[in-house]
Amino acid sequence: MESKNCPQCGAPSTKAVCEFCGAKVRDVSTTESLQSGFNAVKASISGTAADHPEEDGTLVFLLALFLGIFGAHKFYAGDMRKGIIYLLCFWVGSFLIIPPLVVIVLILLDAWKIAKGEAYNFARTKHYTPQGWMKIIFYVIGAILVLTTIMAVFGIAGAILGYV
Repeated sequence: MESKNCPQCGAPSTKAVCEFCGAKVRDVSTTESLQSGFNAVKASISGTAADHPEEDGTLVFLLALFLGIFGAHKFYAGDMRKGIIYLLCFWVGSFLIIPPLVVIVLILLDAWKIAKGEAYNFARTKHYTPQGWMKIIFYVIGAILVLTTIMAVFGIAGAILGYV
């Protein structure tokens, strides 16, 4: 056991209480290790992108766009629970229309997070870095979806009103 100096009299002591003056000797190594452990946990929970290893976000972005309906990007990032939810929504969506629409909105939100550089894997140990072209692709796909939605609404309205 290593010797510590008493904070009151300055005498070296190997025990929790100073042999000379009876003052409590603080165990600095335990306190510092607890503090550093606390700081590490705090950084992993609320850390920024600089706290995590970087990984190119291209694969995650492309998985979200092309296989996102199956939850492939969630499985790749290690989020099995959300991946299974996406997969179930696709399977249930084969019979209904609402779940695939919800999943498409979620996929677009995921793709936007990746393009903005706010994407992490499930354990928050890796940060997926965005590429410049990702935002352009996202805007093009978003514009196409908005235009097709507008055309579909006018087409349905025209069919209902008898203008088609």
